[in-house]
Amino acid sequence: RRDVVHVHLRSAVQDLQHTSQRAFTDTTDCLHSLRQRQASLLDKVTKLTSTCGQNMRDMERAMGKMKEALEKAKDLALSRVVSSDQLRLLSFVIAPKWRHVAYCLKPEPMERPVVNDIIVQYPDNVQEQAMEMLQMWKDRHGLKASVHVMCEVLINVGCKAEAEEVFGQDTVKEVHSHMSDSDSGSENPDRLLYELAEEVGIDWQELALDVDMRQHEINIIESDARTPKQQAWKMLCQWRSKIGIDFNIDEVRS
Repeated sequence: RRDVVHVHLRSAVQDLQHTSQRAFTDTTDCLHSLRQRQASLLDKVTKLTSTCGQNMRDMERAMGKMKEALEKAKDLALSRVVSSDQLRLLSFVIAPKWRHVAYCLKPEPMERPVVNDIIVQYPDNVQEQAMEMLQMWKDRHGLKASVHVMCEVLINVGCKAEAEEVFGQDTVKEVHSHMSDSDSGSENPDRLLYELAEEVGIDWQELALDVDMRQHEINIIESDARTPKQQAWKMLCQWRSKIGIDFNIDEVRS
């Protein structure tokens, strides 16, 4: 009977060893499979990360090119010549102030005799006077008669709202930004003249008489501009137009 018990015990131990060995082998295989899957997942994550990084770099380059193209498009839009339709609309919105604009035109202001000839030619129609002035400016300066230049002029003479009505808010905002950047890097003659107009203020008529401006010219300035600052600005622009290249802001201040 003991021998039978020993045989059964030995058999049970062998079965247990066999089962343990099989379990160990299965666990080892499972761990090996898990490691392979882990390695595969890490490889996929690495490739995906690399792909995402490349896609991000490609996207950044594409965004950079789009931004560059947008800037070029803006510059092209600003550099284009003012169209006939824009001139016509502009002549309506600046009609009451057209002489003010004429004396502050760029690249060079309009001379007083020319302004007077326009008034004589269209004595009872300020809109046609404004249109004639604008057309003469465009004909005289050709490709330089650009949207950018006209927006600068209108901003300088306090007609920003009129510029936005004709050329759009985005265009005027872009021009104003360019003007601010230019002012921060150098002395802008128009900005200095506008600052001088602020300094002169209500005393502009006294200065006008000191520089031999006639009373009827002073009366015209008063009727064309509403505030002392605008009147001083117009007087200074007219004086600068008369003197030409000899006009010196520092000498005027002194």
